[in-house]
Amino acid sequence: MAMAGVNVSFKNDLVPALQRNCNDAPCHGSPRGSGADLYLSEPAPAVVDPGAMLARLVGVPSKTAPALHLVEPGDPARSFLVAKVEGCQENFGFSCTRQARASAGSGPCGDTMPQGQRPLCNRERELLRLWILAGAKDN
Repeated sequence: MAMAGVNVSFKNDLVPALQRNCNDAPCHGSPRGSGADLYLSEPAPAVVDPGAMLARLVGVPSKTAPALHLVEPGDPARSFLVAKVEGCQENFGFSCTRQARASAGSGPCGDTMPQGQRPLCNRERELLRLWILAGAKDN
C-alpha cells in the first residue's frame, strides 16, 4: 500500500526502525571486526546519534556494491540499502564483492537484511523508500 503524501522523518520514523532491526553488535552495531558494509553506532548498543547514522548512509558508496551508494537521495532504485532490505540485491546485475559476514548460501551481493531475522515490515520498507524519494533529508 503506497503512502503517498506521508511526510517521513529520518529521526522519528527511520532511526527507531534501523536501531530496532539493524543495530546489534555482531552486525551493524560496531565497525570493529564486523566486516559489515555499514555500522550504525559505536560502541553497541549505544544510543544512536541520528546525524552520525545519516552521515554513514547518505551518499556513501557500498563496500559490497561500490558503484552504488547505500542511500542515493531521490533514487531508491539506486540505493543499495533498499535492495538489501527488499531482498532483491542479486536481481539487478550489481557488481558485488562478497563480504566476510555473508552467509554461505547467499550470492555475491550478500544476505537480505536484517540478516537471519524477520524482514522489515512493509510499512518500514515503504517509509525508507519515501524518505529516499524525498531527498534523504536530515529531518
